[in-house]
Amino acid sequence: MEKALQENVLQFLEQCQAWEGSMLEVQEAISTRQDNFDRHFATFGFSTFLLRRVSWRISGGRIIFDGERCFYEIGADLLLAYDVLAYREFQFLEKYSEQCYRRSILKFL
Repeated sequence: MEKALQENVLQFLEQCQAWEGSMLEVQEAISTRQDNFDRHFATFGFSTFLLRRVSWRISGGRIIFDGERCFYEIGADLLLAYDVLAYREFQFLEKYSEQCYRRSILKFL
């Protein structure tokens, strides 16, 4: 992971602690194209849960959003991009293989 990307993600994780106890909306898309997440190339998922805790698992390099009855993980070592979309709305792009990319949009409600 590039140094600037790493610093931005660490800053995001620090910020997330203030939102523990709020609802987290996760929009997920898995695509065979890095820059095309439309319905022709992607599979979608959507969930909302009460965020209990945000943590980091060193083994496997995962960012963990721990909910009351579920959790969501992002592979920090797989990150290509992190963007702030709006107030309390963030986008992560991971590369799992040459033909598998995952875009996660997180909204803290």
